[in-house]
Amino acid sequence: MTSVPIAIVGAGIGGLACARTLQQYGRPVTVLEREPSARSRWQGGMLDLHDTGQAAIHAAGLVGEFRALARPEGQELRGLDPVTGELVHHERPADATMSAPEIDRGQLRGLLLDSLAAGTVRWGHPVAAVSQAGDGTARLHLDDGTSQDFALVIGANLAMLDGTDLATAIASHDDLDQAVRAYENPMQARATAAAQACADLTATITSDTVINVDAARQHLNEKIRASAAFPHGATGLGG
Repeated sequence: MTSVPIAIVGAGIGGLACARTLQQYGRPVTVLEREPSARSRWQGGMLDLHDTGQAAIHAAGLVGEFRALARPEGQELRGLDPVTGELVHHERPADATMSAPEIDRGQLRGLLLDSLAAGTVRWGHPVAAVSQAGDGTARLHLDDGTSQDFALVIGANLAMLDGTDLATAIASHDDLDQAVRAYENPMQARATAAAQACADLTATITSDTVINVDAARQHLNEKIRASAAFPHGATGLGG
């Protein structure tokens, strides 16, 4: 499938992570984005990258670049009494810990963009529709009236790990249908694990419950990490 042209619609973090991973496997890929340039819009605030995000960074081969930009000191958590201002909760991970380092969303997007081959992203190319061509390929119809055929079109409303998993499945299967099935199986298992974790937390909440958001997030990540669908050995950016 090396020469099969693939299109990704959307240059968000998930789409760019998918494109980066495809290129690592030598797969030709084009990203179409409606925005006129990489800097046409503010990309939002900071992100905490937990296990799934860090696994995607590993899959994309960008651990060193990520470490250079991430802020592990952002993992420190302080809880104050809303009336007295007294410190009632304090979590400070060890210096070598990278359990949930912070990075600005714009920096992460820039890191992924810089990792792509020149010309991969076509800025100012909004997609109007997708149709199936007679030979089974997908035809992308752009707002300017032009069209282009691709063997596969990926709508990049993806989390980073979904993007890198999909790229890996495509690169490791000669048949596109098999590749999509290979991607869907772990994705569905992770979604099931996440749903069960949310259900477990909901069952413990009462009207008097004070929710520790960080502990809830940790519980969710532990459930996902324990699932057979999680890429074990792909986490742990620090230490």
